[in-house]
This record gives sequence, C-alpha cells and structure tokens, in this order.
Amino acid sequence: MHKFKYLFRPTAATAGVFITAMSGLLIFIFLFGTASFKIHDLTWKVFVQPSLRGETVLEFPPLGNLTAQTHSGFLDVHIRLEQIGPQLVQNTSLLFDNHNKIVEDFQKSISPVMKIFALRLFLAGLTGGTLLSFLVWRRKYKHILASALVSSLLIGLALLQISATFDQDAFQEPQYEGVISAAPGLISLANRSISRIGKIGDQANLLIDKVESLVASTDSLANIQALSEKGIVKKILLISDLHSNPVGIELIKSLISAFNIDMVIDTGDLSDFGTALEAKTAEAISNLNLPYIFIPGNHETPEMVAFLAQLPNVTVLKGATTEIQGIKILGIPDPFSPFPEVDTDDTARREQMIKSTVEAAEYIIKTEGSPDILAIHNPLIGKRIKHAPPLIISGHTHKQAEETLKNGSLLLNPGTTGAAGLRGLYSEGRIPYSAIILHYQIGKGPSAADFIQYDLISQHFSMERRLKN
Repeated sequence: MHKFKYLFRPTAATAGVFITAMSGLLIFIFLFGTASFKIHDLTWKVFVQPSLRGETVLEFPPLGNLTAQTHSGFLDVHIRLEQIGPQLVQNTSLLFDNHNKIVEDFQKSISPVMKIFALRLFLAGLTGGTLLSFLVWRRKYKHILASALVSSLLIGLALLQISATFDQDAFQEPQYEGVISAAPGLISLANRSISRIGKIGDQANLLIDKVESLVASTDSLANIQALSEKGIVKKILLISDLHSNPVGIELIKSLISAFNIDMVIDTGDLSDFGTALEAKTAEAISNLNLPYIFIPGNHETPEMVAFLAQLPNVTVLKGATTEIQGIKILGIPDPFSPFPEVDTDDTARREQMIKSTVEAAEYIIKTEGSPDILAIHNPLIGKRIKHAPPLIISGHTHKQAEETLKNGSLLLNPGTTGAAGLRGLYSEGRIPYSAIILHYQIGKGPSAADFIQYDLISQHFSMERRLKN
C-alpha cells in the first residue's frame, strides 16, 4: 500500500504541474496574447484560438471570414480588421485606387508583425504558467520552476510547429463565410460604383433642368413651385434602406443640393449589421446640414441608434412625435430594432410583435392626437392602424410604392436608397437606387410626389411626378 502511495504522489504532482502550466498559459494568451498593426489607415488585430484544425482566419466584420488550412498544430491564427480610419471612410476611392499597394504593404508588414506577435505569445504563456503555479504551489519552488519550464516548452513547440508547417499558398483556395462569399462580384460592383459617384450629381442637375421646364409649362406645377418659394410647401426627401451603401449617401447629397430639400425622413435600415464600421459610414449624415428624421428599422441595433441620436442634425423617433418646420411627424420603430436578429422563423412571435407595435401606435395617436405624417419601417404595421393619419411613409420592401389604404390614408414607400446594399448582389434583377421628393403644403398635406430612380449599371436617372388628387 505504501509503495502505491509513493508512486502515486509524484504522478499526481506531475499532472498538477502540467495542468497548472497549461491553464496559466491559456489564460494569459487570451488576455495578453494579441498584437495590432496598421496599414494605410486600416487597423488589424492578431490573436490565436485553441484548435486542432490548423487554420488561418482573415475576419472582415460584418462581411464574413476567409479561412485556409495553413499549418498543423493546436492553435488557429486569426487576423481581424478592427477599424477603417477616417481617411478611407471619407474617401472610399483611396481603398480601390491603392488596393494593389495595400496588399503589397500588407504582405511586407505581416512577417515582422508575426515575429513580434510570436514573442508576445511566448512571454504571455511563460508568465501565465509561472504566475498561476506560484499562486497554486506557493513555496514549492521546484513545482513553480517545473511549471514555468512546461509552459515555455508548450507554447514554444506550438509556435515552432506553426512556423515550420505554415503554407501561405493555402489561401489560393480559401473558404468563404458570410456575405464576403460574394467578394468577386462585390469588388467589381464597388469599382463601378466609386467611378460613377461623381456622375450622380451631374445627372441630378440635368434632371432638375427638366423639372424646371416642366414647371414652366404647367400651371398647377408652377403654383406648387411658387408656394415652395414662399415656404408654404416643404420639400421632404423620403429615403429608406440605405444598408450602409456609400453610393446611396452620395445620391442623397446630390438630391438635397439639386432640389433644395428642406428635410429628410429616413424610414430605417440605414445599416445592414449595425456595427461600429457602419457607424463610421453613417457619420456622413452629420454633413447634410438640414433636419434628418430617422426611424429605426429591423437591421438597426441599439448601438447604431445611439450613435445616430448623438449626431447634431438627427432626430431619432422611437414612438415619439416631433414638429419640424410646421409638420408633426410620429415615428414608430420596427419591433426588431432593439434585438440582434432582423427577423424570426417563429410566426407566432413575429405576429405578436407586429400586433404590439400596432397597438402602441394607436395608443400614441389616441392620446397625443393624429400627426401630419406617420413614419414607420414596415408598411404592414401602417396598414393595420385603424385611425392612421392621412399620410404614412414606410420602407422595408425595397420597392417604390404609392397606395391608398382602406381608411383613406396615403402610403408612400421610397424603395431602397442604397439599392438593397450588399444583398442587392444576390437579386436576380437589378435593384435601382430610389427615393421620393414629397412636396408637402403646411396645413393641407401632400401636393405632389417625385418618384426618383437611378440605375447604376445603365446610369439612367428618371423621375415621375405624381400630383395629389
């Protein structure tokens, strides 16, 4: 019996030393085993995760990942795009004009970065194994020394294995995850988009010349123009579903400039994933220099809504009414805007959320009085409100629409001002950039609506003016 105890004690101690070393190593690698580097206003983060696959993962949130099986071992290497700097956000063409140089500089920079990263990992693993063993074993210095040795050997062997077996050519056939699986088409579309952004403004100016000639030849339209010049008729740009498309933002700027817009009503889905990177793109809204009323859609997140709310010219309406330039606007957010998911497969849950939103809207209208305009994201909600105001603005469907509801309300949907964003790549037909310019007479309601569409591929810019009966 005593012999078994004698044999068991050193075995248990050895196992304890190994477990302590491994635990301390992993904890410190996760806490301190990261490195960051910057190339052309792009900030990247490098870290590792335990795995038996031996993969290198390039992460591009929110677009997805590129993964390749590059080495053997029990650590996966992750390189994540953390931030796009202000230069690239404000001038997206820099990214495409210099993409070859960016790739070349990335390849040159990654080698020294990985050497620093490996050293950092080694020191983190050694420190973690030593510190944890000191806390566990206290004054048993042999165990502490043994744990430090084991942790350094484990992390050292793991790094040597990655270095010895790493195959950079594995990325010639990577695996795609997420929206980035459309990368070839996306890059092609982006190049076309950036090269044509400048033409949007030119075509908008040509369009307004045609409108002015139309006004001059039509008495009813000339009357609208005269009232607009006196401030009695307000020009409201109705937009929706930008989905973080920078071309859509340029279109908005051109329409505001060309048509002397008084305010913008955005019925949601300005973002696609609600991430910090998209918030940087949305920051361009603060440069529009006119009131921007925003109603959260199902693709928004609380973080994105909070970011928009702090912009000086933006009013976010979440079940509230505001009066701007003599027009009362009630904004009802999409019921999915407070949640991470954009929809649900649970039909009963979706129906209950829509029903609750309709009831909340009816209660606001009953207690506060009917607004001039009800702005919502999902038109289905507007159609279910029994005592809706005369004018409802919606979005969500990505299709322009004008519909007179059973209760007599006029429903206008500007379509998608961002051409459905990245998801437009998957559509069978081309989705145009679209918006509506609403001519609203104070105290009386809409006088006319200009339905605008822009096809990026054909560069066709069209407008159809519809008069209110």
